[in-house]
Amino acid sequence: MLHINNINDEKDSGEDGFDPWVKMRAVLDKVNHTRFYVPSRNVSIDESMIGMKNRCVYIQYMPNKRHARFGIKKFEVCDSNGYVLHVRLYVGKDFNVHHDEGQAFGVVKELMSASQLRNKGYHLHTDNFYTKPALAEYLLEQKTLLTVQ
Repeated sequence: MLHINNINDEKDSGEDGFDPWVKMRAVLDKVNHTRFYVPSRNVSIDESMIGMKNRCVYIQYMPNKRHARFGIKKFEVCDSNGYVLHVRLYVGKDFNVHHDEGQAFGVVKELMSASQLRNKGYHLHTDNFYTKPALAEYLLEQKTLLTVQ
């Protein structure tokens, strides 16, 4: 068996600093922060599912997804060549991306910041879930264009 986390870092649900992804956090952070690739000008943010039906607290049900209605929901920043630049896993009510303008605004703001794409002239493509006037204004201030697909 492969064990990639420090068991002393694990906290119970309800405790401050609880992370349901603690067993995968080290690998996920390493993948997200190791980059030897300069993305193309066009990037996109969207959610997708990793299909699974096992029993864990972060399994989501999304009836509008055809290929996987049950699974782990993730938010991704990808470039136009299909390269995934940053992944953020969703864990339901414990998902810690909140913003006064709504979850979509918070997700875009956090992912663009985490993937270091702000203030560099990128062109962000999203679907209508992420389209809000306040988000468009924020991205324009960050020198990022927004297109809705």
